[in-house]
Amino acid sequence: MMSSTSIGSSDSTEAIEVWKSDCGTSAASFHLAQSVLRTYFRRKSLLTTTEQAFYETLRQVVGDFLIVPKVRLVDLIGAGDRHKYWQANFNRVKSKHVDFVICDPQHVPMVAIELDDPSHEREDRRQRDNDLDRLFAAVSFPLLRVKAQSEYAPEELSRQLLETLRVSG
Repeated sequence: MMSSTSIGSSDSTEAIEVWKSDCGTSAASFHLAQSVLRTYFRRKSLLTTTEQAFYETLRQVVGDFLIVPKVRLVDLIGAGDRHKYWQANFNRVKSKHVDFVICDPQHVPMVAIELDDPSHEREDRRQRDNDLDRLFAAVSFPLLRVKAQSEYAPEELSRQLLETLRVSG
């Protein structure tokens, strides 16, 4: 386990020695790791401005139900590891997510929500969206697509959610 001396420490010599003793590697690998880590940054928010506006309206609509943002597909949809194509199936979902999932108070997922911003008009995104629609339909999991906008009407969002749940249920 690495000690608490940070890689960005002002005392570079001490940091290198800690790195070498903890990782058993050279000062060169320390500098490489340091330069790679500097390309990362902490995001200011989990949600984009558009997602935040949607979330605030969604909170008004769903009451005691839980809103979970940025849920990985593998947390919603299993790939069936006993199936001969399980690895290919898993690979299709492993790095994708949906924007929001509404869960009941016992954390049971009820409906997934995708906000469709202008990027969804690109050919590659349309293909991804079609794949996602087919996948959710195949496992009978409701998926609501909402056009991204700067503000949302709670009554309209409530109507869309109820219709999605009614059709799938």
